[in-house]
Amino acid sequence: MGRARTTITAVSLVVRRFGREVFADQVREGRLRTAGMPPTVRRMARLGMGLFWVVAGLALIAPVLGLGRDKELASGFVDLLLVVCLGFLNICVQPMRRGWRVGALVLSATSMIPQMILLGIMVGTGGTSFITVLGLVGLAVLGGSLMLLIVFIIMDRGLQGWRLWLAGAAGGVGHLTALVIAWGFPFARSVNELSVMITDVALLYVAIPLAAAAGVSYAQVATNVATWAVLSVRDLLTPAAWVASAVVVCGAGLAMPLLRGPALPGAVMTVVHTLVSVALAAAGMRAVHRPVDVPRPTAVTADLASKGLLFAGLLCSWLLLLPVVALPGELLKGVPLSVFGDGVTAVVTIVLWARGIRRRQSIIVVMAPGIFCTCVYSMVLAIARRTGLGALPALSARVTGAVLVVLALCQALAWARRGGFSPDRDRGRWAILTMIGLEAVIFPWRESLAEPLEAAVQGSAAAVMLAGLVWRVLTEAEYTHGSSPGFPAPARVLFFVGQALLAAVFVLQSVMLPHAMSGVINLQQWTSVVDSVVGHGVQIGVAVGLLMLGRWRVDPMDPADAVEEMRIEARRLSRRGPAAP
Repeated sequence: MGRARTTITAVSLVVRRFGREVFADQVREGRLRTAGMPPTVRRMARLGMGLFWVVAGLALIAPVLGLGRDKELASGFVDLLLVVCLGFLNICVQPMRRGWRVGALVLSATSMIPQMILLGIMVGTGGTSFITVLGLVGLAVLGGSLMLLIVFIIMDRGLQGWRLWLAGAAGGVGHLTALVIAWGFPFARSVNELSVMITDVALLYVAIPLAAAAGVSYAQVATNVATWAVLSVRDLLTPAAWVASAVVVCGAGLAMPLLRGPALPGAVMTVVHTLVSVALAAAGMRAVHRPVDVPRPTAVTADLASKGLLFAGLLCSWLLLLPVVALPGELLKGVPLSVFGDGVTAVVTIVLWARGIRRRQSIIVVMAPGIFCTCVYSMVLAIARRTGLGALPALSARVTGAVLVVLALCQALAWARRGGFSPDRDRGRWAILTMIGLEAVIFPWRESLAEPLEAAVQGSAAAVMLAGLVWRVLTEAEYTHGSSPGFPAPARVLFFVGQALLAAVFVLQSVMLPHAMSGVINLQQWTSVVDSVVGHGVQIGVAVGLLMLGRWRVDPMDPADAVEEMRIEARRLSRRGPAAP
């Protein structure tokens, strides 16, 4: 009975520790914090986050309830939400430098100026009718809002409550006027639809990177799950249990390609891709020699959290070509836009890798080569498909994991030949081998984390994207905890809330109005693209980083995490009181 109780206690401790490190601590450290902010900022942040959760919930249940059947009503509802988003963007730039306020004014003017031109025509041709009066009122409102935003640009930046509320109202009034005119005057609807579309496209430039960055979340969660599943039981396993666990996990990782694995050409391309990526990462680490950081898995995911939006923005940089594509001519006809995003990402990633070597930053040195090689292969794949050379096989995370396990086993064999791989004395190295094997098992299924949610909402395509978006909103607001002269903390909080709300609105638009701009661009597809590119880089980078830790005999657990675990355990024991004699 005593042994069974001890086993149950140990299992409960492992489960609590795993849940705390993988989920609870991530939310606690990365959540949005408004303490110490001005009261108006706190109220606006709460209002924006409340709307975010409402919109995210509607995006999930919209296919179930058929909320998009009435297209006119759905379009009006989404446009009302975009009015709020425009207001938030104008609010968050008020404490920022003047250039940001000019940018927000330009964004709002995309809907204001067409409405002013339309109202001017109505006033000029309406005589003394009721339409003329309404047109004059509309011109006064729009002109006053435009002048107010210009005055705020001239003024010094500030956080006065009256200023924030006025900036929000003035920023969204152009879009709201377009809706009112379209509803009241059907003859002006075509002009307003053009105006609204221009504003939607401008807002997409702000929203798409965050929506696409939701794909980064799956690599983070998969890495944290594999890491803490091993670290949570590290102190409980006997040497024999370590051997058995490593054999089972690595065997499962090697067997993954046999379960719905790719055909031989795809396997060969993936093996080549993985070996080249590992070789570049190893060469970079050799050049670094003495790094200033340690490439632990938790450090890699933390660095990924700070760079996830950057990678998503780079991969979606093809948006910059949309105005050129829309122009008549043959300049970019037949060119896949994704090639531009892959090329920009590859160039920036290799620059980050070279800079990491120069600054001796091991985390980006091990993570960048996999992302770079994936971008290059994606470019080749798109060009080959477009030019008719044939469809090249896609890369396989299963094969990548199996190759990494083989490399880890070769390294473990080298350690064993030098007498440095005892399951009793070298538990850290056994933990590293087990982590690499477990990652090979988990990574191919990382998007399946959203499958229960997707099944609950009858296969909604937005489920995968929303799960990642919600995870980012819950865990990646850390940049709002800091402050700088050009980007103070209140502006960071409001910008984070506004961008999150804007991304959720466009997800809702893509679900309810598939023929709208967000549906045509297919946000879900770009979430998967970011996941596939960054996920491959993280999978390879984490494995190379772990092998470096084993080579240096460095504990894969961060000392700060170890101290925190000891503190939590001490608090738990103190609550239980002294043991009975």
